[in-house]
Amino acid sequence: MQIKFAALTSIKHQERYKMKLYHYTDAHGLMGIIRNQALWATDMRFLNDSKEMLAGIDLIERRCSEIIENISCSEDHIFKSTKKLYEFLPTFVRNNLSNRNTYIVSFSDADDNLRQWMAYCPKNSGYAIEFDSKKILIDGNIERANHVVCRLEKVDYDEIELDGIISPERIIEQLKTPNTDITKVALKTANDLIFHCCAIKSSEFYDERETRLIVQSQTEKTHPMSFRSRAGIIIPYFEYPVQHTWIKEITIGPNSNMLLARKGLEDFLHAHSISCNIRESKCSLRVF
Repeated sequence: MQIKFAALTSIKHQERYKMKLYHYTDAHGLMGIIRNQALWATDMRFLNDSKEMLAGIDLIERRCSEIIENISCSEDHIFKSTKKLYEFLPTFVRNNLSNRNTYIVSFSDADDNLRQWMAYCPKNSGYAIEFDSKKILIDGNIERANHVVCRLEKVDYDEIELDGIISPERIIEQLKTPNTDITKVALKTANDLIFHCCAIKSSEFYDERETRLIVQSQTEKTHPMSFRSRAGIIIPYFEYPVQHTWIKEITIGPNSNMLLARKGLEDFLHAHSISCNIRESKCSLRVF
């Protein structure tokens, strides 16, 4: 069984992501985003941590096993009725993700963040682009035109959000809603898990404060795919279209030539008819 995704995220997700989103990149990346009006979403299999998605799937399997064990000891007939759901979810999620391509664009809700400058930006070449999160979140035209489904997911560092999605209490509460049966609840829960397991990371990365744009293909994989190379490896990616008007602000990272960096950025933005605020990093990071 292959799940049919809803085109847009839920109201809960729309409310949750009325936040600032910063994409940290270098000068080459900034110029490419503006010239091509696209963000490069990297195939998740080619991220730095090759086990990220698998770790999320494994965690779902463990949680479901724990819940099934508790269900088996319960006398509550409503609780016991959810057993088949928890037996169904892990395999369903794993199979659906294996049949799709998943791409990631990383953002942070932290502006002028020292860890981001040091981890993701070369010396004297860091920029943080602030995007309008509401525009990125709800542009369903991108999904329809490219045969993909997209969602913004705040990275789960402590598994609290996952436990909320999968909790028996939440499932039972949904089952109490009129005209709702176990099949509807199962598909809704599976849909949330298929995205959320792509946004689970170790707590040691908490200070990155990451939110991910997750782009997933349909099972037929009729979406457009691009390729680039890095360190001798061919890497698939998806070009996620963005508009210049979505850019709200650009922060120039720590730079030993800040005056020239600002002048060059101003001229580049002017050449592309972009009007947005420009900030200079306040981080006292020395760049040699």
